[in-house]
Amino acid sequence: MDTKQSKQRQRGWKRKGFLESKYYIAPPPLPTDQKPCDFRGIVLQKNEVFMDLSTHSISSGAGPLTFFIFLSIFISWIDNEFGIEILLFLIMLPSLIYIIKWCFRPVPPPFRLNRQKREAYIVLEDGRHWIVPWEKVRALVSESHSYGSAGKQGMAGLTISFPNPDEAVDEGVPMVAACGDEKDCEAQWECIRLFMEDDPNKAPEGYMERVINKSFLVLVIDIFRENSFGKALWELFLSILIGEWWSHPLEHWKFKNKFSVPPEMEEWSKPIPEHQWEKRSPELQQAFDQYYAEQRRLSWIIMSELLPLDNVSAKQIVLDYEREVF
Repeated sequence: MDTKQSKQRQRGWKRKGFLESKYYIAPPPLPTDQKPCDFRGIVLQKNEVFMDLSTHSISSGAGPLTFFIFLSIFISWIDNEFGIEILLFLIMLPSLIYIIKWCFRPVPPPFRLNRQKREAYIVLEDGRHWIVPWEKVRALVSESHSYGSAGKQGMAGLTISFPNPDEAVDEGVPMVAACGDEKDCEAQWECIRLFMEDDPNKAPEGYMERVINKSFLVLVIDIFRENSFGKALWELFLSILIGEWWSHPLEHWKFKNKFSVPPEMEEWSKPIPEHQWEKRSPELQQAFDQYYAEQRRLSWIIMSELLPLDNVSAKQIVLDYEREVF
C-alpha cells in the first residue's frame, strides 16, 4: 500500500460530494465524543477478555415481512379482491426467501476483538485466519444524500475494515452496519472503541446477553420494568409491528444450537496474565496525550469566556494557567 493511500485511511480524512460524504474516525482509535450505543446489535457478546462482532441477524428481513403480513390482513378485511393478496405476497417474497435461507445457513464465526492482546481474530470465507493488530482496524462513516420535497435527507453507515496483516497486500475484510445518521455511526463505533481502549464495563451489553439469551416473555417483562406504563405499551406495540414476537425465538434457537467458533479462535481468546497484556504503541499514546491536552485547553478557554467580564483577576488566573500548561 502506498503512503498516499495509507494517509487517506486515517482519522481526519474527509471527502464530501453532492450525493455522498465519507470520513474516517479510526485509526487512531481516539474518542468520538459520542455516547456509546449499540444501535444495530452488532456487539454479539463481550466479557473481560474479548468482544464478538456480528451482523448475522434477521431483523432486516423480519421488519418488512411482518409489516406486509399485517397490511395483507388489514386489506383482506376491508376488501376481498384476490389480486391484492397476490401482489402483497410478491412484494413480501424477497423477505420471506431471506428468512428461509437465514434459517438453514450456518452462523459464521464472529469478528473477535481481544483487549488483552489488542488484536482482532478474523476467519475468512475461504478458510484463512487473520490476526489483525487493533491499531490497524479502520472505521469509515459514509452517508448517502437524497433531495426531495422534504429537503435534504440522508442515511449513514459504519464500515469497520480489518486489513490484511501483510501490509504489502491491499486487502481487507469489511463489516457494514446501517446506523441512521453520522452521529449514530460514531456512537456505534464508540461501543467497540471503549471496550478496547478504556473499560469493558463502559461498553453496552452484547446482543446475546441483552436479547438472544432471554425468552420473548422476559423481554416483555423487562420493557414494563424499565419504562412507564404508557411508554412500555408503545415499545411493545413497536416490537410486535417489526416482528420481534417471531424473529426473536428464531434467533434464540439458532444461536443456541448453531453458534460456535473454531478451536484456534477459542485458544487465542483465553485470558493471559496482566503483565503480558499488550500496551498502546508510543505513536497511539502520543495521539491520546495530544487529544486530552487539546480537550483541557478548550475547557479552559470556555471557562475563561464564561467568567464575568468584571472578574478580571479570575480571568487572568485562567489565562496564566493556560499559557503555563499548554
